[in-house]
Amino acid sequence: MDKLTIKRHYKLLVIFVAAVAAGVFFGGTRIIAYNFGSGDSIKISGTQYVNEVGLFDDAVHEISIVMNNGDYETMINTYKEAGEKDYFHADITIDGIKIENVGIRLKGNLTLSQSLGTKMGNGGGGGENGVQRPERPAWPEGAEMPEGFEPPEGFELPEGVVQGDFPGNPFSGEFEETEGEPPFLIKFDEFVDGQTYQGNAEIAFRISSNNDKALLVEQIAYYIHGEVGQIVPETSYGYVSLPDGESRLYEITEHIDEVYIEKNFTDSEGVLYKAGNFVGFEYLGDDPTLYAENFEQKTSLNDDDLYYLIQFLKFVTQSTDEEFEDQLSNWIDMDSFVRMMALDNLLGNNDSFVGMGSNYYLYYDKINAKFTMLSWDLNLAMGTMGGGAGGGGMRMMPMVENQLKTETGEEVAAEGDAVVATEDAQRVRPEGMPEGFEGKEGGGMGRSGTNLLKERFFANETFSAMYDAEYARLKELVFDGGLAVNRINELATMFTQYNSSKNVMDQSEYDLGVENIKKFFQ
Repeated sequence: MDKLTIKRHYKLLVIFVAAVAAGVFFGGTRIIAYNFGSGDSIKISGTQYVNEVGLFDDAVHEISIVMNNGDYETMINTYKEAGEKDYFHADITIDGIKIENVGIRLKGNLTLSQSLGTKMGNGGGGGENGVQRPERPAWPEGAEMPEGFEPPEGFELPEGVVQGDFPGNPFSGEFEETEGEPPFLIKFDEFVDGQTYQGNAEIAFRISSNNDKALLVEQIAYYIHGEVGQIVPETSYGYVSLPDGESRLYEITEHIDEVYIEKNFTDSEGVLYKAGNFVGFEYLGDDPTLYAENFEQKTSLNDDDLYYLIQFLKFVTQSTDEEFEDQLSNWIDMDSFVRMMALDNLLGNNDSFVGMGSNYYLYYDKINAKFTMLSWDLNLAMGTMGGGAGGGGMRMMPMVENQLKTETGEEVAAEGDAVVATEDAQRVRPEGMPEGFEGKEGGGMGRSGTNLLKERFFANETFSAMYDAEYARLKELVFDGGLAVNRINELATMFTQYNSSKNVMDQSEYDLGVENIKKFFQ
């Protein structure tokens, strides 16, 4: 290279050398291509921060977040006034390692609205795709609406239903506020391309529901999913010092993004789609814009579109019963799909695909040419959506033992449940459910409507039998085998030891939360 060439590219060479030196200093690197406007391009490295303490180790991770004066308040007010979740600049320190200039934004739907006292779907309500209210939420004809329920705008109550008023109804805007500190997302590479922490580009900080003070529901639910072979995010506790001077306990959760796909799939060049809320899973036509409110493409944005997903929806909607049975396994990983539905029913997770048709991703693997459905957002499992775990309040998805009393009189009803006579058997109405409810056989309310894929699946005798067998297998493992309770004890012991010296929260309140979740499994 002659002197003139060196002089012309001097600035680029300096940048390159500096970037390589920084990569050597900080450890792992991620190579990112940049263009400097003159046609010359050069590859520099985004820093991958490392730490001896694993982010998802069994520990209470100490974290602090620093933002410019007023930005934290602006972030919250922007959401309250306009429903927007904008990114703001922040510095974060995790277990002693400082990462500068990360992106922070609010995250969530119901729990976010509860924490800020706003109305979900109105001036603070949407998720990434917005909240889509169901056109006609299922409610038994003749049932008495729980006191305080206000249906979505335009919804006509079934004949005989009485409208009341209950606190916490997501459609009414009446919420019991939590401790005031909201859930949020940290995006390490929002402002610095290629920047990651322990291989993570994004991590979510999630809060408890009012009925899960120990912040164990989602951690245990993910643990159970993972132990039986499901692909789910890793989680841990985080004690977080926030920009407003407050500190609180959070659940740190791995975020489902490109890095997550690379970690869990051999083919990471596929397409990831995120479902919205109350998605009916129906084919609406070939125009991708028709699905904008139901699905969001998260990866491969420059190379692919909604084509693969639309074709799957078309199959689900237009296939004959025979084609549906013969070919469904060509479209979706059936083992994982059936396991996911059985687990959500067993764990009382109504805020899911098998419940209300919400909170899941679909990843299309181009090599295998089929989808995998991925669970997400399990913090309202184990009865916490309708009351305290383990029997407090309304149990949204009662277990099968509490739902059917056969003609032979076999005892399967739980204490306090009412027996409802039907033509073929005596079904059990779980305690707390309104009159008019009739339980479903084998797997709870998850067999009822909400989306076409689920309806067609359970209408098929072969698939329904497959589900029943998996449900029984998992029930024995999770409930009878002690898988859940053993893990609860491990995490509770670890937290209690930390709390004894740090005083993160009142220990008696935490212990009560632990006992509540144990009751669900006992």
